[in-house]
Amino acid sequence: MNLEFLLNLFFPKFCLGCKAEGTYLCEQCFKSFNMCLNQRCARCEKVTGNGKFCSRICANGFSFDQLIICMDYKKTPLLKKIISNYKYNFLKELSGCLIEMMKFETQRLNIEEYLVVPVPLHKKRMRYRGFNQSLLLAKGLGVDNVCDCIKRISYNNNQAKLDRAGRLKNLRDNFKVNRNLCGRKVLLIDDVATTCSTLNECSKALKNAGAKEVCGLVLARVW
Repeated sequence: MNLEFLLNLFFPKFCLGCKAEGTYLCEQCFKSFNMCLNQRCARCEKVTGNGKFCSRICANGFSFDQLIICMDYKKTPLLKKIISNYKYNFLKELSGCLIEMMKFETQRLNIEEYLVVPVPLHKKRMRYRGFNQSLLLAKGLGVDNVCDCIKRISYNNNQAKLDRAGRLKNLRDNFKVNRNLCGRKVLLIDDVATTCSTLNECSKALKNAGAKEVCGLVLARVW
């Protein structure tokens, strides 16, 4: 009698969508997701098709060049539940379906041209959670060019609990890249973007380290 059998016996899994027993996300609920086929400008939400900024005016103040999202957070309540359980209830098993969503969106890129870099956790939060959700997603994309090269300098408040002004202040100049990225294109991986402050500060650090282009890829965006 193995450990997995005992865990399933005493702690059965139920789909977070339809409550079907046996898995945290059944095939039918996974197929119900509508991926974002028309990517938008990260500032004004105008459809650009590729997630790039629609104008220099909209790009002003942003350090990343492009943002690709898998889904709209508010329009996909099941995805919100999945991400919450993945991050805060430590259900690492959910990374599989989330990775498949990201793989779908990477089809619009030649991913081999990019250095795939996850948004970091501070070591204190890493010890508490036991894993970096963004690093798991990055590694799951199935490419060899994953580089965990951004470090978070100080341990700050949880971004999810702050307003826009607080998020911006909380992360300003709080990231450092420990590798020379001269001329590299970077695919920056995170789970959810709200104000884009985390992506922006990480992108600033990547550009300071020599990256010529940064494309953000997230599971969801809160517009």
